[in-house]
Amino acid sequence: MSCAAAFNVWDANGAADFSQCFEESVLSVVVSAAAILFSVFRLTYLRHKKVIEPRLTKWHITANRITSVLSIVAAIVALIFTVNSTSLSGSTTLAAAFSLVASIGVAASLYVEHTRLARASTGLMVYWLFAVIVWIIRIRTRYSLGQTDSLVIIFIVQLVVNAASFVLENMTFVADLETGERVRPTPLGSNVNVFARVSYWYMQPLLVKGSKQELTLNDLWRPDKSQSSSAILDRFQVQWKAEIERTNAKGKKPWLISALLRAFYPKLIVGFAEYWISFICTFMQPLLLASILSFIADPKAPSYLGYVLAVAILLNALLNVLMGVQMWITSMSVGYQIRSALCTAIFRKSLNLTNTSRQATSTGHINNMLAADTQHIMWFMTTFYAPLGIPVKIAISIYLLWQQLGVACLGGLAVIILAIPLQAFIGKVLMKKFDLKQARGDVRIEVVNETLTSIKLLKLYGWDTLFHKRVMDARHEELKSIKSIGVLKSLDTLVSSVTPLFVALVSFALYIAINTAPDQALNASRIFVSLNLFNILSDPIQSLGWLFSGGSACYISLNRMQDFLLLEELDDSNVQREISQDGNVIAVQNGTFKWDSVAEEDILHDINTTIPKGALAAVIGRVGTGKSSFISALLGEMNKVSGSVRVSGSVAYVSQQAWIENATVRDNILFGSEYDEKKYQAVIDACALRRDLTLLSAGDLTEIGEKGVNLSGGQKQRLSLARAVYNDAEIYLLDDVLSAVDAHVDKHIFDNVIGPRGMLSGKTRVFVTHGVHHLPSCDKIIVIKDKTIEQQGSYQDLIGQEGTFKVLIEEFAHDVVLEKEDNTNSDSKDSVETKAVVDDNQVSVVKKEEEEKKEEEGKLMTKENAGKGLAKASVFVKYMYAAGMIWVILSFVLLVSAQAATVGTGLWLDRWSSGAGSNSNGYYLGIYGFLVILASALTLSTNLTMYIQVGQNAARVLHSNMLKGVMNSPMSFFDTNPLGRITNRFVGDIQIVDESLVEIYVGFLSYIAQSIATVVVICSVTPYFLTLILPLFGIYYYLQNYYLKAAQAVQRVSRLTNSPVYALANTTFTGVSTVKAFGKTGKYIEKNNTLQDDMQTSFLTQMTCNKWLQFRLECLGGFISFGAALFAVVEKNNISAGSAGLSIGYALQITQYLYHTMRMFGQVQNNGVSLERIFEYFDLPSEAPQETNLDEGVALAGWPREGHVEFKDLKMRYREGTPLVLNGISVDVKGGEKVGIVGRTGAGKSSLSVALFRLSEADEGSIEIDGVDVSKLGLNLLRTKLTIIPQEAVLFGASVRDNIDPGHLYTDDQIWSALEASHLKSRFAGHEEGLEQKIKSGGENMSVGERQLFCLARAILRKTKILLLDEATAGIDLETDSLIQATIRREFADSTVLTIAHRIQTIMDSDKIMVLNAGRVEEMESPTELMKNPESAFAQLAAAAGVKEA
Repeated sequence: MSCAAAFNVWDANGAADFSQCFEESVLSVVVSAAAILFSVFRLTYLRHKKVIEPRLTKWHITANRITSVLSIVAAIVALIFTVNSTSLSGSTTLAAAFSLVASIGVAASLYVEHTRLARASTGLMVYWLFAVIVWIIRIRTRYSLGQTDSLVIIFIVQLVVNAASFVLENMTFVADLETGERVRPTPLGSNVNVFARVSYWYMQPLLVKGSKQELTLNDLWRPDKSQSSSAILDRFQVQWKAEIERTNAKGKKPWLISALLRAFYPKLIVGFAEYWISFICTFMQPLLLASILSFIADPKAPSYLGYVLAVAILLNALLNVLMGVQMWITSMSVGYQIRSALCTAIFRKSLNLTNTSRQATSTGHINNMLAADTQHIMWFMTTFYAPLGIPVKIAISIYLLWQQLGVACLGGLAVIILAIPLQAFIGKVLMKKFDLKQARGDVRIEVVNETLTSIKLLKLYGWDTLFHKRVMDARHEELKSIKSIGVLKSLDTLVSSVTPLFVALVSFALYIAINTAPDQALNASRIFVSLNLFNILSDPIQSLGWLFSGGSACYISLNRMQDFLLLEELDDSNVQREISQDGNVIAVQNGTFKWDSVAEEDILHDINTTIPKGALAAVIGRVGTGKSSFISALLGEMNKVSGSVRVSGSVAYVSQQAWIENATVRDNILFGSEYDEKKYQAVIDACALRRDLTLLSAGDLTEIGEKGVNLSGGQKQRLSLARAVYNDAEIYLLDDVLSAVDAHVDKHIFDNVIGPRGMLSGKTRVFVTHGVHHLPSCDKIIVIKDKTIEQQGSYQDLIGQEGTFKVLIEEFAHDVVLEKEDNTNSDSKDSVETKAVVDDNQVSVVKKEEEEKKEEEGKLMTKENAGKGLAKASVFVKYMYAAGMIWVILSFVLLVSAQAATVGTGLWLDRWSSGAGSNSNGYYLGIYGFLVILASALTLSTNLTMYIQVGQNAARVLHSNMLKGVMNSPMSFFDTNPLGRITNRFVGDIQIVDESLVEIYVGFLSYIAQSIATVVVICSVTPYFLTLILPLFGIYYYLQNYYLKAAQAVQRVSRLTNSPVYALANTTFTGVSTVKAFGKTGKYIEKNNTLQDDMQTSFLTQMTCNKWLQFRLECLGGFISFGAALFAVVEKNNISAGSAGLSIGYALQITQYLYHTMRMFGQVQNNGVSLERIFEYFDLPSEAPQETNLDEGVALAGWPREGHVEFKDLKMRYREGTPLVLNGISVDVKGGEKVGIVGRTGAGKSSLSVALFRLSEADEGSIEIDGVDVSKLGLNLLRTKLTIIPQEAVLFGASVRDNIDPGHLYTDDQIWSALEASHLKSRFAGHEEGLEQKIKSGGENMSVGERQLFCLARAILRKTKILLLDEATAGIDLETDSLIQATIRREFADSTVLTIAHRIQTIMDSDKIMVLNAGRVEEMESPTELMKNPESAFAQLAAAAGVKEA
């Protein structure tokens, strides 16, 4: 018997049921047919796949195979039963037949899937889910029709079997094909089944763990290989290169946006589909609301219809949640891929910039792009579909409003038309203001970077207060922009939030004016359906505000990064890398070079030279002649204007200013190479590092601070040299590597490393030097003068020629030590620190079993505190006090009042729709209008108060106090905290305070108020709702408590993964020449990729934690909407349609309110982490005060008048827990005396200057200057009354005037006089800008020697009674050294001069020599007296340096 003749979809009795015929012949058959088609497809696809190991089969897989067989058996029994039964229709038999075939296909597919893929089958799980639903429908229908035969029992068995299969398949996880172990899910769930992915169930184990303990990076799940930063970058680079080629061919500028969209569009298409499904669900909401209100208003409507509509509201809400969450995570994942691609591309680009390009950017600019600009783009991607959806959403809303209000809705449309250009105008102005803010932010960050980088020099000169003010001035300018942005955001928020209210006001006003007939009066359905549509309409209007502001920020950031990525790169053709055919591994022909390709003046010209394989070639010349530029030309770092450069072989490079990583000594030497014990120890000895390692707390496992802060200049240079020697290249480019080492170490290194019998003999060595005593041992000498090669040849060839070489040799003949001289001194116990003997048992290299313990002991950098648990309430109280508690309270009162006025509009509309009282429509409209205007005024007042007062005050106070805490910290703080860590607080954390905190604070409080108001309104209309709301809020509380602990733990990990990225960018940007020369670019790119992957791991985990919560809370909101609708149906006869509309309308919004309340609370907590990190720097240990009560009297007395310095039993250590570096120094230096200070590395020479300037306070004893204990003085007075010429010159990115006199205390004549005395006047006098000429950051447009001369000019300008020279002439040639010494004798004739010696000759005319050893004074006497005793330490040092007499 067939049902085809009487086929109906719906039940004939009029109930909301499918007909039995439809269920059997359509529903069941369609589901079975889909399973059959899927099985055929999967079997065809998988039949050639390799069968996996049987060990991968788990118990639940076996159990599922059994259930699949049971399903076949049940289907066979059902088919036999239907065939033999005379009472059943043909449709039942058809359904049974299809079910059997489907069960066989599914069982086969299941077996093949499990034996070839170690993962769950999404297709089969979807089939089982729909099969279960169909079985439930069919079983219910048969029971309702009284068909309780044996077939129902069979259906129940099939239902249970299919449900069991669904559950068992969900237990199947992705397994490793080799081990069978479970593979950890990825943050986005790309390797879990579809149901776990869309519900974020796979996050459950991590959240459980996070709620019980603190998480670490290793606990989080990493993205798969296709989502790694390197894979993401590859996709972007392909499109970016194609974009450049395409636009270049058209003569246009490449467009970064185009390349990004082409690279990542596939996922955007998926998100597009999810967006439109969610879009449709949004508009189903008011249609369902209209239907249920019509049902309530119609007493004759069947009861079942109300329940159906309530269920429809629930299902629509759940589908909307599902699609909305998935759309957001899809667009966010694309945004993060874009961020990752840009971060990685920026880092790689920074490794290959020309000098001109490097000057066009800075570490501050790069950090700002990495921290802020990429974030703007990422977050904007979450609204990527809005430009497409907003016009459609507005159009549909207006259309549906037309159905409700007719032509009156055009009044609302007019309000929208006015609002959109207003928001566009605000957005345009906001874009300009934001652009200005970013530029000012770059300036501030650059000044902060420069200040932190140069902090030691600033403290030595007493300039820290000046630079503190400079940072604050930059911050003041930035705050002006932030204030303007705050005003504009307040106006934008006003427009977006009150526009729907005004749309409703104007529309209702027009409606009652046009429609005066009683049957056209405003009723509950019209009012509340319209209100629901107005709420939907508010979303695109509010999105417009974010679209304009966020889009502006995104556009500006894209342009900034686009400009950076288009900067000029070094040309690989600058240096030809090819095998030598003529025996010369280095050859330069007719070479002309510039640093700046557009500069008119050449840096080097007419360069012609060759260097044979294995030769030792010395490069000499005066300061600023181009020696270092010559080395840079060989490295390919300069722009080659003409000629050719060929370098045949691998290169190792040691720069003039040593580049040291924040790593252990061993890691600095290995530089990524394999550890070879014998080779390593040989290098340690040859580079004279053995004794240094014995002085370090953990030997070669001692951590070295950023820029080698815990090493002396000589130690840093020898460590850099050891790195080069260990890495075993064919060509060595050594840029004045011996300039910072003592004379005896100079000789030892030359003999054992560089010279003819050193470790590098047989290698090609190009050796820039100022030590003419090494020249006789060189195979070739290149003399550079006036930017070209003046002379070249062997020592014997050049000694007889007229020219610079002969002049240097004749003037400094006493410094030349010929090879034929006796070298026995080199083996004396005092002349060298170690012997170059390799012994497997040497003690300075730590044994493997002791390495972990020693490495921990050798840690210098403190571990960044991640904090634990939720942010404390005290953190937010501190923030409120910083913002001004009065303003915080006022803003809260205004916000609550604004929300109350908004809720009042809804309540008044309920009263209006119910027709209570005999008042006219004009009366109701007037009150409604008043409430709308009141809500608008309060909203504007709230936002202005928050942005202008609360936000500005907090931003100013937090930055100021953090800066004060950092600037007042002792040097030990900077030694033990990486620059990137400190910078991260001034960039990332301050950005949150500036841009996010106020918005989130307002949003959080607003959503709390809206949630409370919603619950109150619903419960007042339908009291039965209280029975549902209490358990629902219990679930809500459980979810938020469960989530917050884990989310905070992930957030803290996320913050810790940011700092290393900035630190690596800073370090690599400053040492890029070394990195490239060694061919280690790939290593650093890989390291950056790892750090980017760490950031991606923590960030995406954080986002999916949020989505785990959102999915559950919005589903909870869906059930609240269902409850409100259900109780309205139940109470149909007791409530008005208006009250029902008010209740259900609010319930439909609570989904968003609940989620956003929790999300905002989570963000408040997350931002609390930033606040904690900022407040942590408020209470840092501080130096002594800058001023004391004693200062004024001492300064007025003209202190110091004589310069008499007395050290009294001085003991000092650098940090608590470290050994004494000065151990009982007692020395009396008379006013005007010239004292030379010598000693081996680690003897305490530089520590004397640290103690004198109070960079570290004395543990015991004291220092008195002219009878005044310096520990009683303010630091500013002390440091400004002393002068030091440091070993490492530091110059700022500012004018000549601001570099030499940042306080503007001296006249132009005085500054020019100081520059002339320091032999620099000619360097600047010819420039049209004079003293306003710009010096590049770090003095990159000056040679190292010129930078040192600039420090001399600073000293001459200050001309204090006490001058300390800390190996001040290390980086300059002998002639200029002599000029400086003569200048110092002349300019500081009446001053006390303490000279930490670099060259023994420079202190031979001192009044006294102080010899230090292990922090004690070993001897102190005149050089003449000390030289008389050949056993004296000084005499032995002098002999080692080739100095025979005083």
